[in-house]
Amino acid sequence: MEAKARLPLVFVAGALLGAGGAFAVFTLRTPEVVARESATDAPPRDVRRVEDGLVAPGPSAPTERATDTDRVAVDARATAPTAPQVGAAAANGELLLELLERGRREGWFADAQFAELLFWQLVSRGLLEDAWNVARTYAPSSQHLFLNLASTAHQRHEFALRDAALQHALSLGWVDPSFLAQIDPELGLARYAEMLAVAAPDERSAVELGYAQFLYGLGRNDEALAIARSRLASHPNDEQALDLLCALDLEAGEAHLRRLIDARDPQNDWTRKLIALLNQNGRTAEAAQRLADLAASGKPVYAGDWGEIADAALASQDSVGAVDAWLRALELESGDPDAWTNPLLVQAPDKLLAALEARVATGEHDEFWGALGDVRWKLGLHTAGVDAWQQAATLDPTDMEWSAKLAAAAAGTNPLGD
Repeated sequence: MEAKARLPLVFVAGALLGAGGAFAVFTLRTPEVVARESATDAPPRDVRRVEDGLVAPGPSAPTERATDTDRVAVDARATAPTAPQVGAAAANGELLLELLERGRREGWFADAQFAELLFWQLVSRGLLEDAWNVARTYAPSSQHLFLNLASTAHQRHEFALRDAALQHALSLGWVDPSFLAQIDPELGLARYAEMLAVAAPDERSAVELGYAQFLYGLGRNDEALAIARSRLASHPNDEQALDLLCALDLEAGEAHLRRLIDARDPQNDWTRKLIALLNQNGRTAEAAQRLADLAASGKPVYAGDWGEIADAALASQDSVGAVDAWLRALELESGDPDAWTNPLLVQAPDKLLAALEARVATGEHDEFWGALGDVRWKLGLHTAGVDAWQQAATLDPTDMEWSAKLAAAAAGTNPLGD
């Protein structure tokens, strides 16, 4: 199968590199958002104090950023005896710029690193013009700064600055059209047109698929559907195109999946995708039957598969279907069964107890014995619960959970802390 993408859909594009319109198209990929939407939406992860007042946030998602080692070096230089006092600079963009220029002149910090710290400081204070000046002067090749600035300026309706920052970012190389669309849909469409114009024949349909997903995001569904169908006609196993088809025409997407299953599905990938599609669209009983048929055929089925069925059944208020799915998940579980025992204890405690008793009767590891002890205790079977925890402790004496529960029971306190 080709590169996978699950609904909900994401915009996908080829790559367009080089300044001044020199473009090169690469294979279809899921784009990375290279810029935070705003300083408010994504606060910096790391905050350091330089001297006695300048708080400089470190970028949380840019493609280029100072390392922790670099920041320590910057801090060391900024707090050297020759560095100026900068406490008052934190609230004043002009003083920040003056500090930057003096530091550059006196050589006590690395320009690009410290410029980026100042950039985020200025953006967080809404001093976007100053942030623009810092980026242009000291980090002119850091595209991610200009993309962030364009996005933030757009949100604050500072359109002249937005356009200037975006133009500079575009001059530095390719920008994902789906990011451009967040600022200007027409600009995103224009960039896709440029990509399509230079795409090699064997790559054109992949670029068109990214365009179709973009159109879908804009609500231009008929155009998107036509491209998805065209892509699947030539590349029937393209899962991104299939996801788009399912989003736009569920019946057609399901029919395409069934044809793929009938043609060849050695790893059951398409069968699992059909089960997920049915499950996501409220046809949980059909999905469960498909999964049961898969298991009956001897093909591998996992506890998590039944967990997804149970979640969908519970969401549709089918508690009987959910219990059946959780019990099947418990039967297939080889690790810690808590994900299945916890909901079963609420919905069907007697069935859970019987299932665990049957499971440990054939020999099981400590987690199942421990789970049995928990269930017995919660159902008021305290002596039997202690016996199960004792067996768990015997199987794994290094697991302190069992010894702690045994000690609590011996002391007359609730081992489960309820």
